[in-house]
This record gives sequence, structure tokens and C-alpha cells, in this order.
Amino acid sequence: MSMYKVYTDGASRNNPGPSSCAYVIFYNGSIMEEKAEYLGISTNNRAEYMGVIRAMERLVELNASHITLYNDSELIIKQINREYKIHKAELKILHQRIQSMLFHLFPIQFQHIRREENTRADFLCNQMLDQIEIENMRRPNLGNQ
Repeated sequence: MSMYKVYTDGASRNNPGPSSCAYVIFYNGSIMEEKAEYLGISTNNRAEYMGVIRAMERLVELNASHITLYNDSELIIKQINREYKIHKAELKILHQRIQSMLFHLFPIQFQHIRREENTRADFLCNQMLDQIEIENMRRPNLGNQ
């Protein structure tokens, strides 16, 4: 049986601050695809949710099933698995987006992992934030003219 293993992450510098998300999709043990995205100014929790959402959107496009999705945020995984309540309205909306995709990705499991087990997705998030930081430093500051 084919198996997708998906690692997602989100990062926010200064929380809230510049944020990114990433996913890495493994299919039958090999990296099939990886992607990072800049999210603008946001919170760490929103970035974590967006990593899961972007991965799930791509998995729907791939018509994937038999998926295990890993993330190093215990809060996010326990909220997705309905073990923790969600108090913030913005996160409730993101949670609903995830729930709306579950039907297309059956069966799918969400598992919490330690940060050390999520190094590639973490690297992609930080690489994206570093890239944005460098681009911002290269732009002329038009406000000081």
C-alpha cells in the first residue's frame, strides 16, 4: 500500500512578525515535493495552521490517501484532533478549512513529533524568512528622503 508522510511547519519571528510555512511530502519513502511560503506578518500558531492547510491543499490536488501528517506543534495537532478547544476566532476558521478537506484525504492521521524530527520543514520555513529579510535589506528605504 502506498503511503504519504507529510511534515509541516510554521514560523514567526517576533510572534507576531514575519511568518512562513512549509511542507515536505514523502511518497513511498522518498521526497516527492517540498514548498515554503511567506505569509507576511502573522502569529506562530497561524503559520503552523497554514503549513498544514497548504500541505492538505496539495494532497487534495494529488488525490492522495493513506496519509500521516506530522507537525511539531502539540497545540495545533491536538486542536486538529479535537483534543483541545480552539478559543481564537481566526484559528477556528483555519481549523474549519482543515476539517472541510478531510473527506478528500481519507484516511489521514495527524501526529505530533518533536522539533528534532521536523528539521527539513523547519529549515524551509527559516530559509524563506531569511530570504525575505535579505530582500527587505536590499530595498531602498523610500521613507527617509
